[in-house]
Amino acid sequence: LSNLVRRTGLAQLSPQEVDIAMMKYTRRERRKHGEDLFVISRDQFGKFIREIIPREASKQFDRTESENFSNYFTNFFTCFDYNWSDLKKDEVNAKELMVGFSFLCAGNKSAKLAAAFDILDVANNGYLTQKGLMQYLRSYLTMLAGISLLSSTKKNHYPNQKTVIISEAS
Repeated sequence: LSNLVRRTGLAQLSPQEVDIAMMKYTRRERRKHGEDLFVISRDQFGKFIREIIPREASKQFDRTESENFSNYFTNFFTCFDYNWSDLKKDEVNAKELMVGFSFLCAGNKSAKLAAAFDILDVANNGYLTQKGLMQYLRSYLTMLAGISLLSSTKKNHYPNQKTVIISEAS
C-alpha cells in the first residue's frame, strides 16, 4: 500500500485537493427531506483516478505495478459499493468514498481525520449530524477493512468487478 501511495503521487496530495478533484466526477441527487447526495460511478471514479495520478508517474509503472494499482483502486471502490445502499450497482456515496480515500493522501493522521470531518460537515458549522457521524465512522471502518483485505492477499481483484484502469493507453 505504501508503494501505491508513493508511486502514484497520492502522498503529495492533500485530502482537500483530492476531494476537489473527485467532486468534478460526481452527480448531485436530491433526497428525501431536502438532503443532497453526491454519487460517483465506477466509470467516473476511473476518470478521477486518471486525473489525480500524473501521466508522467503512470508511464513509469511496469505492467505488474499497473495491474496491481488498478486492482487496488477497483477494490477500494468496491468496498463502498454496499449491497444495502439504495444506489445503483457500481455507484457509491462520493463523500463516504472520499473520507475513506483520505487515508491515502498526504498528511498525518490528525490532518486526515480533520479533513474527513470537514468533508462530511455539510453545514460548515464544525459539527456533524448523527447521520454525518455514522457516515464518518462507517467510511473509516470500511476503508480499514478494505485495506486489511487488500494487504492480506497478493491477487485481490474480484473477477466480476469492472477494473478501474489507472492510465490511458498511450
